Amino acid sequence: MADERDGKGNIFLKILIVILSVVLIYIIVTPWQQKVAADRLKLSSRERMDYIRSGLLYYIGKTGTYAPTLESLVSDLKNDPFAISKQDSIFKLKAGKLVYLDSLLVSPVTKSPYLYQLNDTAAVKKYLLKCPGGSGSIGSLNVDDSTNKASWE
Repeated sequence: MADERDGKGNIFLKILIVILSVVLIYIIVTPWQQKVAADRLKLSSRERMDYIRSGLLYYIGKTGTYAPTLESLVSDLKNDPFAISKQDSIFKLKAGKLVYLDSLLVSPVTKSPYLYQLNDTAAVKKYLLKCPGGSGSIGSLNVDDSTNKASWE
């Protein structure tokens, strides 16, 4: 009789150990996966902001001023045959990669539009491009030598 109880007890303990092991793995892996996903979104947001900066530099080279809004920048880039054909050189893309211009308006982190402010009344024209999700910013409205500098560089 003692042998029968030990066998049942061992099965119960084995099942309990398996269940607790699965729970422990879930507790460890889930936060790690969430962090990896958040880091991927942050990098994607910064990449889009780099593309916006490159587009702004192309725009200022073409017109002599910064685009008044991001919407007007994207519209101009979409309607410029040279910008469409030379995306790889304007945005410094790897071979075979394309920029979906409409996606430049929205941060992948929060699905909200990027914050873009322009100060074209000062001697040094400045802009601030900021991610609403906290992935960083490019430029500054206050510091003259921060034009086109990203906060993560």
